[in-house]
Amino acid sequence: MKKNSPSLYETSLNLFKDNYFLQALEKIQQQPHQTPEDLELIAKCHYNLEEFEEALSNFLELSKSNVEKKKYSTDIGLCYLKQGNFEHAISAFSFSLNSTPDDKQLLYLLADCYFKQGKLHQAHNYYEKILALDP
Repeated sequence: MKKNSPSLYETSLNLFKDNYFLQALEKIQQQPHQTPEDLELIAKCHYNLEEFEEALSNFLELSKSNVEKKKYSTDIGLCYLKQGNFEHAISAFSFSLNSTPDDKQLLYLLADCYFKQGKLHQAHNYYEKILALDP
C-alpha cells in the first residue's frame, strides 16, 4: 500500500521548525490556493528571514477580522519594532495588552519601545509593572 506524501504545508512547516526558513517559504508559496494557515507560515518565514515589511504585510492581511486582530497584534508590533516604528509598535502591543494585562513579555516590549524613544518615565512605569508581577 502506497503511503500518502506530506502536503506542501506539512513539508513547509517541518522545514520551518528545522530553521530552514527560506526553503519553507519557497515550498509554501508553491501552494496554488493559500489558506490563512499558509499565510501565517509565510509571514513567520519572512519575519525570521528579517524581511519585516513582507511579514508585516502578511500579518496585517491576517488580522483584518476583529477575531484575528487580537491573535496577530503582537506579531504586528514586533514587525514595527524591528523597523524602528515605535509608535505603531506601542499601539499594537497596547492592543494585545488589553486582553492579557499581566503579560510580562508585552510589558517589556512596551518598556523597550518607550526606552528607545527616550521616554524614560513611561519605560520606567512598565519596568515597575513587570517587577510588581515578578518581584
